[in-house]
Amino acid sequence: LRRLWLTTRVPQELFDAACRLPALEGLWLKWNGLRSLAAAEGHATLALLHLGESSALESLAPLHRMPALRW
Repeated sequence: LRRLWLTTRVPQELFDAACRLPALEGLWLKWNGLRSLAAAEGHATLALLHLGESSALESLAPLHRMPALRW
């Protein structure tokens, strides 16, 4: 699985599990209940990330530590 599109509300646990997919290149979330992006921090292949509605996020800092992130 290289790209994942989720169109229902994504809980933190599902996001964390998706970030454990080693070859994941793209993750598109329509809306979510994320509090943290820590699970994506340091992900080596995740280049495309769409967070959608993310009103509960505490910080975007982990995005800085995603070496492949382009979008």
